[in-house]
Amino acid sequence: MIAVTGRLRAALTLVASAIVLATMFASPAYAASNFTLISMDATLAKVSGATLTPLEVSGGLLDYSTHYTMGNAKVTASMQGNVNGDVLEGTLKVETRIIDNYGSEFYKIEEMAFTSTSLSDGDRIAEIIFGEGTEKTNVSGSEVVREFNSGQRISYKIVVAGAAAEEEVLEDSGIRFSDLAGEVEVLVPSGYDDSGEPIYDDEAWDWAKFDMPLPWGTKVKLGERSAFLLSWPDMSSFQFRTSDNEDAVFILPLRPEKDDQIRLLAGNLWINVKKIVMDGSMDIEMGQAVAGIKGTTLILKEDGATSTLQVIEGTVSLKSKVDGTEILVSAGEMVSATTASLGAKQTFDVKTYTAAFSEASTQGQTEAGGFQQAPLLILAGFMVVALGVAAFLLLRKRPGAWKQ
Repeated sequence: MIAVTGRLRAALTLVASAIVLATMFASPAYAASNFTLISMDATLAKVSGATLTPLEVSGGLLDYSTHYTMGNAKVTASMQGNVNGDVLEGTLKVETRIIDNYGSEFYKIEEMAFTSTSLSDGDRIAEIIFGEGTEKTNVSGSEVVREFNSGQRISYKIVVAGAAAEEEVLEDSGIRFSDLAGEVEVLVPSGYDDSGEPIYDDEAWDWAKFDMPLPWGTKVKLGERSAFLLSWPDMSSFQFRTSDNEDAVFILPLRPEKDDQIRLLAGNLWINVKKIVMDGSMDIEMGQAVAGIKGTTLILKEDGATSTLQVIEGTVSLKSKVDGTEILVSAGEMVSATTASLGAKQTFDVKTYTAAFSEASTQGQTEAGGFQQAPLLILAGFMVVALGVAAFLLLRKRPGAWKQ
């Protein structure tokens, strides 16, 4: 037996402490006690309708909450957890409540446990795995409780606080293209500067696609005779068109908490508010003025020096960015704003401009497949051919079918 002297015991204690400290500081899990989880694919980071990204962990604790409105439904989601060893675990709660026209409230409340794969992986990628849970709902008239096992997995990139990120992760605005016709291009920001303004690579324009994620501050360009429909997460929708020999470029809102305005940079743009929920209005910023629109149809033109508003239907407020002068512009009226202020109201022929944009839009739809209807026409053609072949085969099998 080896006798352990006081000096040897002290030395061993010192070595053990050094090993523990070295392990703690070298361990990615320890270093990641303050980090953010950014979903690898924002379109997949939804659980029971709640978008779960980005998730910030501070001091090893996760405390995430969000609430929003979808139509007449109010959704509240909360996600609490903590780092246990080298995994994150906790509970997600998603609560949806709807009040019908008679004042009755219906609800669905889901709670489920979650855990993660190892936070220590060298590639800084982890998965959140949702497991067993309960659902309470009174949709049937009385409360019903059921148990379930989700099994849903979401991949996240681990961005450690203080670490230099290889590439800035852009937050999805939730805005989507619903219809496309003609030439529509998008330019996604490569990042944001210290003031939150988007940074762009002008060589990175790409064709717009249905349901493609659109980060805050994405630029959208319409060629002549082009059109599309944009849908917001709260079900609001706006139609944008250009006429013959006209194009337009604008920027989607930067972020709700920073700037919820659309910015028209250049061009002649027809805007039709199909449905607006939000707070009942949407602001569109031009070079010299800001147009506050509600449920209406209007034309905006921007050339860098003059901003012009023409109202087709409804009423639009126009506010000068120079001196703050604000006026209401009604159907059949137009106003131009310059670096001096707002000009006087003028009238214009609504039918002439409506016809110009309608004809251009129709031609653009024809060239682009009629708002994506070409595949349906092709499918219909195949069905007709298939039915003809089937009828031919049936008649061949019937004796005397061709001898009538």
